[in-house]
Amino acid sequence: MKNMLSLLILAFLAGCAGYNSELGDSDNIGNIEPPNSGDVSQTYPYGITAKTPPYLVSTGPVANSPSRYRINLRVFQGCPQIEIADNGRLWAAWIASNEVAERAFLHDANGKMIKPSKDAPSHYGQFAVIATSSDGGKTWEELFAFDPREQLGATSSDILLWKDKLGKIRVVVVRNMYVNDGELGNTTSWEFTMQKPENKNPEFSKPRLLGRYNMAVIKPLLFEDGSILRPGDLYWEFASPDRAKFVKENSEGEIEFVSHLHCPGISFAEQAVFQRKDSSLLSLVRMIGDVPKVFKSEDGGRSWSDLGQFSMKVGVDTKTVWGRLKSGNIIMVANDVSKEESKKIHSRSKMTAFLSEDDGKTFPYKLLLDERSSVSYPSFSEGPDGFIYIAYDNGRGEKGKHEILMAKITEADIKAGALKTPGSLLKGEISSPSKYGGGIRDGDKL
Repeated sequence: MKNMLSLLILAFLAGCAGYNSELGDSDNIGNIEPPNSGDVSQTYPYGITAKTPPYLVSTGPVANSPSRYRINLRVFQGCPQIEIADNGRLWAAWIASNEVAERAFLHDANGKMIKPSKDAPSHYGQFAVIATSSDGGKTWEELFAFDPREQLGATSSDILLWKDKLGKIRVVVVRNMYVNDGELGNTTSWEFTMQKPENKNPEFSKPRLLGRYNMAVIKPLLFEDGSILRPGDLYWEFASPDRAKFVKENSEGEIEFVSHLHCPGISFAEQAVFQRKDSSLLSLVRMIGDVPKVFKSEDGGRSWSDLGQFSMKVGVDTKTVWGRLKSGNIIMVANDVSKEESKKIHSRSKMTAFLSEDDGKTFPYKLLLDERSSVSYPSFSEGPDGFIYIAYDNGRGEKGKHEILMAKITEADIKAGALKTPGSLLKGEISSPSKYGGGIRDGDKL
């Protein structure tokens, strides 16, 4: 028996790739000759700069599901995005954490909370999740994560999904990494491109650096010539009335111009934008403690005029999105709560879809998607099947919630104010950690 066991061990070793009892030092150790003194690896911080590219990681069975991404450990998630491949495959993305609450702060040695400054990364312990569905949103599988924590303690904040003119889905991520970069700072936005989003396991392009600060909350406006207008936010310049920016790129990705909205009292910028039939642009801007303001551009986004407060009393200091559907009508998704109502009920109640048939002048039709008091941050995309898919969150850090949800509706449903189309759905589940043993528990101090 001992001889048989020895033979099996020898056979195993002989079959192992790279097994050789007579390998030289260079094969065992590798090239250990030092590079020249000017090499980036020899100068602190040893090659890690604001331009060091980030990466995506696989969270599926192939990667043995690293424990930090398991849903039953998750205590926070929210701010979802949704997009649809040309064959109908759905993609969703959101930010999450298995360790800390949203925008968690640092603590000193005595346990005292330290508010992060613009000189240090925020969103400690956060990563972003990317999931997919091939059955219209009935079931979802988490496949990828953006989690740059191994790059000098970098963190992830917002993530964005949008589809370009070629049908490829772009993934925009925000990395917060303290490297004391005098030009880019510590927060940068990057973009990966799914080469074949119709497939469950698509290939991704190398990441492209988009610029400093946040460009990952609102989908870009796509023009007929293939150019785009990206909304952005100079987040750490919070007191500046010129924080909200737009970056115009041509079809090749080259920057044509950068413009700003002058808007005192702006909250997180989140300026949703669409193009009217007369070619002018309208943008909604989130305001501190108030309904959005409307801005107009008549030169393709180079300059903007303030049209004042939005006529509809919705979206009090929370994300509101709008855009043009294939029919030519305008959809808007917002919390249907006025400033006056927000004194009695939470401003993030009553997630609602609105429809305009007059190019955004009025929105006479609406459909209540979710009546609850902690629903927010909608994202929508129109599929090839005629359905409008809307993702949003419910109770990001609340016990028993942390839900990423989806509505699947049609224009006919919005006009009727109720679900009339076979296959339409409200409160569909994309991700719900509390149902699988996750979520905040009694006694947690986050």
